[in-house]
Amino acid sequence: MIELNFKQVPPSEMPQVYEAVKVGTVAQIEKAFGWDEDFQQARFKRSYQSEWFRWIQVKSERIGLVCYRFHANNMHLHYLVLFPKFQQQGYGTHAMNQLHSLARLHESDGVTLSCFKQDKVAISFYKRLGYKVKHREQHFLLMSRSVAVYR
Repeated sequence: MIELNFKQVPPSEMPQVYEAVKVGTVAQIEKAFGWDEDFQQARFKRSYQSEWFRWIQVKSERIGLVCYRFHANNMHLHYLVLFPKFQQQGYGTHAMNQLHSLARLHESDGVTLSCFKQDKVAISFYKRLGYKVKHREQHFLLMSRSVAVYR
């Protein structure tokens, strides 16, 4: 059994977080919009708060990060980034299962996320976890999945 821990990111580590997010998103952003480093850095600083980020760790080793927040009756997942050497080993599924449990603990009805339309690997991953496409935009699919426990 894989044991993952989510560790809160301190504000002082946001430059490292940006670099991790960049590694995980640059290829998709480049395809969709072209990469503009200054724009991406400014957007990141403007759009995300450090308290939304958690390092994903196995024992004490960082293997990636998640960024999520709760609003209304849902958890919204902004990012799930696994470092390349930890991909395709089940860590993403375990991280998502933990997020689903956390969403239930917060009495959320579900989890929402957006995914680049051209990112077939990510779309397939989320669909395997029960996510459904709720809306299509020019570059993104908005997906969601229920986590409600029915009695």
